[in-house]
Amino acid sequence: MNPLLVRVSAFVLAGLLLAGCASEGISTDRSDRLVYAMVGGVNHTGKYMDSVSINGASGGNMDAYGSTSGMCCVGVPRVYKPGMTVTVKWQARDKNNQVIRGSKVVEVEPYTEIGDVYAHIFPDDVVRVVVSVPGAHSSKHPIPFPIDPNIGKGEQQ
Repeated sequence: MNPLLVRVSAFVLAGLLLAGCASEGISTDRSDRLVYAMVGGVNHTGKYMDSVSINGASGGNMDAYGSTSGMCCVGVPRVYKPGMTVTVKWQARDKNNQVIRGSKVVEVEPYTEIGDVYAHIFPDDVVRVVVSVPGAHSSKHPIPFPIDPNIGKGEQQ
């Protein structure tokens, strides 16, 4: 292939890429860049959950007082900024196996270190979202893992 054609093609491609980035408003400030993180859900209710999603990244099958993780992916800014929100949606089942759907826009709680994103769903549609390196079962996770009031603590996983 002609070396001049290769150089011109590379120059044009680089220009198009830079123009595309500029038009999307991508900042050179590294704090604005997103890191793609895994998504997890933690069920603090006595209901089985069919599914949970954070900004469309979904998974599910959470037992009552259980969790799920390893769902991919949601973009998280490297640096926490107050007012960041996500949309959390979930589907659960009541004692009669009737479907219960919920959806809520939730402010992400402050974080100092980038990690996975966890939606904690509590009774009465209370939802908290945290970014954490320690997983939901860790004693270092920002929100303690739920305890099923129907069984002893020794039986928790």
